[in-house]
Amino acid sequence: MKIIKCKINIKKTKISAFVKNTPKSFLQKLKKFGMGDKYKSLFVDYNKAKKLTFIFALDEKNLTIKSIDQNLKIWHGLFNEEKLNLMQKQSSKNENLYNTNSSFSFSEGGMSATVLYRYIITLSSTNGGIKITSEVFIASPHQVNEDPNFEHCDTYEISMDCIENKEEDLTYTSGIDQKYLKKIKNKINMKKAIAILNKAPKKNKKMFSRQIMQYTEDFQNGGQFDLVKVAKNLNEISYEFLNDNNSHTWIKQFQIYFNQFRHLYKIHHSIEEEPFEKIIEIMKIDREKVLKIYNE
Repeated sequence: MKIIKCKINIKKTKISAFVKNTPKSFLQKLKKFGMGDKYKSLFVDYNKAKKLTFIFALDEKNLTIKSIDQNLKIWHGLFNEEKLNLMQKQSSKNENLYNTNSSFSFSEGGMSATVLYRYIITLSSTNGGIKITSEVFIASPHQVNEDPNFEHCDTYEISMDCIENKEEDLTYTSGIDQKYLKKIKNKINMKKAIAILNKAPKKNKKMFSRQIMQYTEDFQNGGQFDLVKVAKNLNEISYEFLNDNNSHTWIKQFQIYFNQFRHLYKIHHSIEEEPFEKIIEIMKIDREKVLKIYNE
């Protein structure tokens, strides 16, 4: 397994804090909700991101790659373990080139719109780093359960230079800073998290789009390793997940936070076995409904 560390190349990266060519109907709703006359892109925090180190696990035998650091994944589009394609014509004896595609979509519920980010990712097995092309599309107006009519609005180019490339074993703590590991291992933090999840799910009273924005922001810059914060958000999301009519958005949010708490639970207890049943027991929620979304 190759563990690759990268940093954003400032000179080659071309992004914008705001999405160009945003549909007029969408901009009108932004103004209506007092959110200004421009729509922020996912890359608005570029000044923070260019200082970060991104860490990836490249498995050339099984042709897969995944992000293993605590940084926000929107900067490269590797949200899950992705299957790679070997670019044979472009590769050489000393360097293999790979590519893959991914996407990320979310609903701007209060504004009746859906936003889609589509990623094209190319990477080198040696020191060539990673090149990411991210295209943003917006469907506005768009109601849930309707087919979206996406408009292409903007394109961004992000370049990452490889600063370290090593062969080493991958563990479930790979890519996590020691400062986060210490907090995850803290018994008091886990006790507080369990106490939150033991209680009946609590509804978040914020409007839908504000909730999703909050959960997205909380799942970055180390927040995804905060046991108490993850438990609190999982508790709120499980309320919507259990009471909503199988909304794709709530299913996705539930999976993100449920999977993360499973991950943190394993790290805290230093176990390899899957704690799925244990967490269901802690949360006292419908086991069959949770199993259904993982079996579909």
